[in-house]
Amino acid sequence: MMEKTRFVGLDGLRGVCALTVMLAHCEMMFRPGMIFCHGYLAVDMFFILSGFVITASYDRRLAGDLSVYQFLATRVRRLAPVYWAGLVLGVVAALLIENYHPYLSTGFSAGRIAVWGAMAALLMPHVGPDGFAYPVDPVAWTLAWEMIVNIGYALWFRKLSSRLLIACTILLWLMATANSYANPRAWSFGMTSEDIWLGGLRALPGFLMGIILYRGYRAGLMERLPAVTPLLPIASWLVIAVMPQGLPPLFDLATVVLVCPLLLALLVRGGADAPRWFVSLGALSYPLYASHLAWVYIARRTPLFGLEDHPDPLRAGVVVLLAVGSAWLLYRRVDPAGKRRPGDVTRNVPVLAEPGPMGITPG
Repeated sequence: MMEKTRFVGLDGLRGVCALTVMLAHCEMMFRPGMIFCHGYLAVDMFFILSGFVITASYDRRLAGDLSVYQFLATRVRRLAPVYWAGLVLGVVAALLIENYHPYLSTGFSAGRIAVWGAMAALLMPHVGPDGFAYPVDPVAWTLAWEMIVNIGYALWFRKLSSRLLIACTILLWLMATANSYANPRAWSFGMTSEDIWLGGLRALPGFLMGIILYRGYRAGLMERLPAVTPLLPIASWLVIAVMPQGLPPLFDLATVVLVCPLLLALLVRGGADAPRWFVSLGALSYPLYASHLAWVYIARRTPLFGLEDHPDPLRAGVVVLLAVGSAWLLYRRVDPAGKRRPGDVTRNVPVLAEPGPMGITPG
């Protein structure tokens, strides 16, 4: 079996990005108004991470004796269990909301919830005039695009020259920028029934950039960067996430095109100094991403936590702890990666580990 590379610095980034996504979705339970206004950019970071980690893990194997079918089967086995577990929680949350407040989910009968849950299990989107493409599990749109870009990687992307990859990435990001000015959701597009097909303008260029960055790493280009503490890129990401609303899409473009690749490169460059707790953050990231929305919806749309009508930091903190705790339980009991102890990986060294989606992402 060929060796795969695990980058501990990227584990920390992946975990913090997952936390910012969760907090962006539940922060209205703490106080009126948003804090993590640009938390949706974690989606783009996740796709860049995915391209880097997938290329590091599979390039040599696919050039050897690993078939495309085996690669895709491995990815499904890696991603499906946690995703399906999170989907079950999403279906339960939808049924609870329908039970307490049918008016909040017009048309969301138990039968439709079951149908949409079954469709989401197969990553089949709901196509309609409005609403999420995956009504009972909005995060599924990123998993659907993750599988699409994985197929593209196995069949084509890994075979393209770096120059062609760079040209395609630039073109796609320019198209994403044009769409963000025309789309009422600005850069946070790709999750609704109306624009699910546009999610590729975030998934494809991000993933291709990850491939480009890994090739740069293999060529030794990242050694030219200064070695900084891994905590600096992590702190920089938090600064980006809390930037105020109302900034033009060019801010999002600059973040995705310039800042995200730079943060990844700095973490790879200084990964030997990454704290051990980065590994635990990385382990938590995918289960947390896949399951947290169920807890957020139950808290905000049912009376079970008393958070329907007004914020309450104490009760909101309980919801966050429940989401994190259930994510850890999913990691230990459902996630195939949970069978390996996080402490077994402490540095940028070759290990036998399967990367999660998007190096692990709703936007």
